Amino acid sequence: MRRWLLVCVGAVLVLASASSGFGQSQSEREQLERLAAGGDVASMSRLGWDFENGLGGRQDYEQARRWYEKATAAGDAWAMNSLGLLYDRGRGVRQNFVEARLWYQKASAAGNIDAMNNLGLLYYHGRGGRRDYQQARYWYEKAIAGDHAGAMNNLGVLFANGQGVRQDYQQARYWYERAAAAGNDRARRNLALLGQPRRRGPSGYQGGPTYYPKPGFCAQRPHQPNYPGC
Repeated sequence: MRRWLLVCVGAVLVLASASSGFGQSQSEREQLERLAAGGDVASMSRLGWDFENGLGGRQDYEQARRWYEKATAAGDAWAMNSLGLLYDRGRGVRQNFVEARLWYQKASAAGNIDAMNNLGLLYYHGRGGRRDYQQARYWYEKAIAGDHAGAMNNLGVLFANGQGVRQDYQQARYWYERAAAAGNDRARRNLALLGQPRRRGPSGYQGGPTYYPKPGFCAQRPHQPNYPGC
């Protein structure tokens, strides 16, 4: 008889640590504004982050969007993903999954692995378009190629549930273990769930949209060492 696990599908936003003094003072924000006004794209992105999270001054989603948009106009893939997240979460804009998907697609095309994972999540939940587990798998695997731990966990959920793939608990365990080894807490919980009696319903904790892929982000941007986590 087929067994099932009870699911708790979360949508928890994963934020990077704002350590190393990043965006901590008003004077730094003012300096960033001067640099950004002079056309420095990295400063535009950092200002967007500061305004979104209230670092170095007031929290202002509209200003965050403004600076992200300026950075995206200059081709900044990280800012594209961040702008997509504003629409995904409805921060300073009306929640719009279609617009979020558009920005995730642009960021993914530019190589941002967080955006690849986020795009997979939209397909998984059917937000901004039809639900498509095979497309979710495709984007998770693209993100995994860049060592994205959240995408490893999310791919494991597809195998645990047989969503877009043949149900395979060994494959689910494999991806949960890889994600857990990379520090993903949801994967650790999913590993524990695999050993429990199953109840009616799909199994596994899907992750939520992310700002920074833990492995890879700093390697992709070695010229910008002051981003959180780098």
